Amino acid sequence: MPHDLPPRSPARSPPCAHRTPTTPPSPPPPPAMSSASTKQVAGPCLARSSTALRTVPSNTATRSTRWDLRANSKTLTHATRAALLKSLTSDPDNLAWSVRVLAPQDISASMLRHPPTNLNQQSQAATVSLIRDVMASGIDIAEIYVDALGPSVPYQKYLSQLFPTAQVTVCPKADSIYTIVGAASVAAKVTRDAWIENWMFSEPGDWDKSMGSGYPSDPNTKAWLKSICEPTFGFPSIVRFSWGTSKTALENNGHNVTWIDENQASLVKAFGTATGLDKGRPAFAKDLAIRSMSEL
Repeated sequence: MPHDLPPRSPARSPPCAHRTPTTPPSPPPPPAMSSASTKQVAGPCLARSSTALRTVPSNTATRSTRWDLRANSKTLTHATRAALLKSLTSDPDNLAWSVRVLAPQDISASMLRHPPTNLNQQSQAATVSLIRDVMASGIDIAEIYVDALGPSVPYQKYLSQLFPTAQVTVCPKADSIYTIVGAASVAAKVTRDAWIENWMFSEPGDWDKSMGSGYPSDPNTKAWLKSICEPTFGFPSIVRFSWGTSKTALENNGHNVTWIDENQASLVKAFGTATGLDKGRPAFAKDLAIRSMSEL
């Protein structure tokens, strides 16, 4: 979408951390950040920061370009989104986009670590990386538009501190308000669809990809999770283990496991010295029947 078109003003707009004038300024151009699959239980996440759309100084040909993005990109069919993305990539001198793909393995690992890194934090890191990539390409950024997942005000303040020369707008459902963010959202969702369609399972076996929408409330998604759950090892890596829906499916369809440290308020005692015949050995070594050997 050419940057010289004003943002749309729906009858009811969600509260934004900042409102821009009805007529955006001339170049430098604004990049936009949007998302794909922040709530789905499987597949990669192109979180709110995972797509950047940037425009460079417009010309007559660019001004004649029009995007029909009046609806949230989630409501568009795959074919429509693909056609819109093709239009976006047809003018590389004036429009560009890039993505940061958060693989499901990385999402799960980050959210299950101690301390955990939640999806919002991972998305923020992707946002910052994308903006810095745009700057590194030599484009002078005047405005930044971000589709927010969490509270808008603190996130906008954070980005404004990192990029003080740009005017930052963070807003929920920004892809339904600003055409440039809607275009970024389309790019994110088309990219994610391609990842899912061409996913190569690293685990052996004939895996079913008919996961439905991927949203936890979708009965087809729930049935898919149940069908691919391996009782001992759980799910293939395409599934986000850290999601509550995945945990519930694993509890219902997997083998029951009792851990030796279950219900312990602290693990300190496990590393203490045992008493009696096992004196001098840590308690965890006794529980696991581990003994020292001088010879093999």
